[in-house]
Amino acid sequence: MTVSHITVSLLTPSQEQFLRQAKALSLTTLSDFAALYESSAEFTDPFQTVRGRQAIEEVYRSMFIHLVEPRFTELKFATVAQPEGTDAEEWAVAWQFEFRTKEAGPLIRIPGTSWLMVSKGSGLVTRHVDHWDASELMAGYPVLSWAIRGIKRRIAKAGHVIETS
Repeated sequence: MTVSHITVSLLTPSQEQFLRQAKALSLTTLSDFAALYESSAEFTDPFQTVRGRQAIEEVYRSMFIHLVEPRFTELKFATVAQPEGTDAEEWAVAWQFEFRTKEAGPLIRIPGTSWLMVSKGSGLVTRHVDHWDASELMAGYPVLSWAIRGIKRRIAKAGHVIETS
């Protein structure tokens, strides 16, 4: 594929605010971050789909309660599309999620991408869809890690057989 032209633009104030608050996200800043979502916003990740600002806030709260030192790093941002005839734009945010499952546990890093639909009028997120490998999270728990590694090896072998047959 040949790219004939790339447009680089500055972030809008809404985009800057989202990135700033995502980088600083903590249990104490959670309500400020949740305020970036419309009251009826939808959030989807590999484990769930929830609707409403309060439910989205609870998803993040659970992350802080059940994981040690969770944080988003290496955030990269792009405006993907501005659908015609709508009051919305689509953003993509690539990130690295870092956490531990216990105080002395190893640091686990999971790459992912968030796709956000944002109202141009309000600047608030109306839909948030996260894409990341949930098996990486589960592999941080010793009871599950051996099973997940085995499943991944079997899938990798099956993929190799399918590709060569």
